[in-house]
Amino acid sequence: MKKLLFIGQLPPPYNGQNLQIQRIKGVLDKYAFEYRYIKLDFSDDSRSIGVIGLGKVVTLLKVFFKILWSLLFYRPHFVHYPPAGPNWAPMLRDFILLFPVRLLRFPVIYRFHAGGISDMYGSLNPMLKWIYRFVYFYPDYGTCMSDAGKFDAEFLSAKQIVVLPNGVEDKGFDPSLKPSVDVAFTVLFIGFCISSKGINDFLEVIERARVHVPHLKGRIIGDVIDLEIRNKINQAVDRGTVSYEGLCTGQRKNELINQSHLLLFPTFYPSENFPTVILEAFSYGLPVIATKWRGVVDQITDGHNGKIHQIGDVNEMANSLVSIAKNKTMYDGLSKNARETYLDHYTLEKFEVNFVEFFDDLKLKRLVNKA
Repeated sequence: MKKLLFIGQLPPPYNGQNLQIQRIKGVLDKYAFEYRYIKLDFSDDSRSIGVIGLGKVVTLLKVFFKILWSLLFYRPHFVHYPPAGPNWAPMLRDFILLFPVRLLRFPVIYRFHAGGISDMYGSLNPMLKWIYRFVYFYPDYGTCMSDAGKFDAEFLSAKQIVVLPNGVEDKGFDPSLKPSVDVAFTVLFIGFCISSKGINDFLEVIERARVHVPHLKGRIIGDVIDLEIRNKINQAVDRGTVSYEGLCTGQRKNELINQSHLLLFPTFYPSENFPTVILEAFSYGLPVIATKWRGVVDQITDGHNGKIHQIGDVNEMANSLVSIAKNKTMYDGLSKNARETYLDHYTLEKFEVNFVEFFDDLKLKRLVNKA
C-alpha cells in the first residue's frame, strides 16, 4: 500500500482554492489515508497573494527543505500539489518547490484549481521554458474540476486526466429568510473586489437594472484594496444602490446569502477555473448570472439554473437580471433548479465519494478502516 505527500495552503486567506484544499485534506483525515502534509503558508490574506517579500522568501526556503526531507526520508509514492495560475511569483515558487520532486522522479498529482498556468509558457525565455517543461510537463495525474477545466492538464500532457468536481457544505438553506421578490430583490457579489473578478461590471449591471426594478439592490461581500474601486463602491452605497458588507465568514456570511436572491458574478479573473462561490450560491438556491469563462460554462446551464453571457456584456446581463427579478415564476424555477444542481452534483458527500474512490484507486494505505 502507498503513501501520499500532500502539499497546499489552508485558510486563511479564505479563497476557493484554500477551502477546497482543506476539504481534500479533510477526506484524507476522515478516511485515515496515510499521508504527510506540508503547508504552503505564503499569504495570510487576499492582499498578499502574489506579492513577493522577504518573509515569503524565508518561508519558501523552509518549505523547500521540508519537501526535500519528506522526499528523502518519508519516501511517498505520490506527491499531490496545486500548480500556480498565470502569475509570475507563484510560478517561480512552483519551479523551486517542485524541482526536487521531479528531479528525484516522484510521481505527481497536480490538482488544477487555479487555471491558466498554460498561458505562461509562451512568454518565457528559453531557460525558463526548459525549467517549466521539467517541472510541469508529464504529471502522472491531472485532476480537474470539469471538462472545460482540462485545458491546463492537456497542455502539460498529463498521463491521466481525472475530473473530480469540487463540493461545498450545505450550511442551512432557508428560503423563508428571503423577502418576496415583489418587495425586495437582493443581488449578491462575493469575492475579492477587483476588476477581473467583475466588480465594476457588477456595479454597472445593478445601476442599469434598477432603472426597471427600483426595489432591486446589490449586496457586496469581499475585501477591497484598490482605492478607485473602493470609491466606486462607496458612491454606490451613498446612492442606495448597493450595501457593502466587507469580508464575512461563518454565520454572518450564511445569513447574508440566505437573505439574498441571486448571485451576479461577471468574472474573467485569470486564475479563475471553477468558482467555488457559484457552488455556494447553488447550495442556497440562488440562481447565478455569470460569464462564459473557463469552468463556469460547466456549472451554469443557461435558462435552467441561471444565465450566462459574454465577458463584459453588461447590457445583456442587466436584461437577464431584470427579466428574472420581474417574473416570480421564472425566479422560483431557476432557484429550484439551482438547489437541485447542488444536490445532484456538488454536495460534500459526493465530493468525498469521488476523492475516496480516487485515493483507493491509487492504492493509498489506510491506517484505520473508516466509513
